[in-house]
Amino acid sequence: MRKERMVAGKALKPVRDRVVIATKFGFTFGTNNKQQILNSRPEHIRQVAEGSLRRLKTEVIDLLYQHRVDPEVPIEDVAGTIKVLIAVGKGTRRSINLAVLLCQ
Repeated sequence: MRKERMVAGKALKPVRDRVVIATKFGFTFGTNNKQQILNSRPEHIRQVAEGSLRRLKTEVIDLLYQHRVDPEVPIEDVAGTIKVLIAVGKGTRRSINLAVLLCQ
């Protein structure tokens, strides 16, 4: 999947202002590149966001959403991490909408 994101980033660069880039977090991949376990810890969310930004060659993720609720991580921690990403310019306000809705 990582190579596909690099190709997508290159293809979208000329029209970046006219597209919405969305990506998800909340799980880790095993050695066979298949989804393995839920992981919505703040450090993992940051790692996923940084990796997506780098591979997609963009400065901001328009929509960053949680794949599945991780019962091991309080949703407030998830929302707080997304809020920080927005504050430092790596996500737009759309990014936090899902996390805030989940907190209610």
